[in-house]
Amino acid sequence: MVTACAIVLVTGMYIGLTIVSIKLLSAEVTTAGSNFAGKGFAAFPAVLAYGFIRTGLSEEIVFRGFILKRIGEKIGFFAGDTIQAVLFGMAHGIPFGFATHSIPVAIVMTLLPGVFAWFLGWMNEKRLHGSIIASWLLHGTINTIVAVLLL
Repeated sequence: MVTACAIVLVTGMYIGLTIVSIKLLSAEVTTAGSNFAGKGFAAFPAVLAYGFIRTGLSEEIVFRGFILKRIGEKIGFFAGDTIQAVLFGMAHGIPFGFATHSIPVAIVMTLLPGVFAWFLGWMNEKRLHGSIIASWLLHGTINTIVAVLLL
């Protein structure tokens, strides 16, 4: 029950902070979900494929399914989870920093996904016996919600 409440709370906070952060970016800065902006709900099937397969599944396989598990086996869960979270955060934040020429934007857009990535790694390994299915579904849902809000 505590895990379910933590998942809902952390996911809700992450979605809210991500939406606020994206809305504060200038119109010239594009996000992965920007491809669907203004296309209306006819783009919804593409949004689902993008959210759940192109980004959600591929990122979960690489970061939580491969990096966390391999590094965690060698040097321990905490270090492995932290390393995959830092890499995940940097993969999201650095492009925003370059696009906006803003160090604060790069920091925020690194920390938000990075902290969430650490939580996903913890959830997978410590609560769900190493499965990435729940983090994939959460990740895909978040990507889909953010992209739908841009339709």
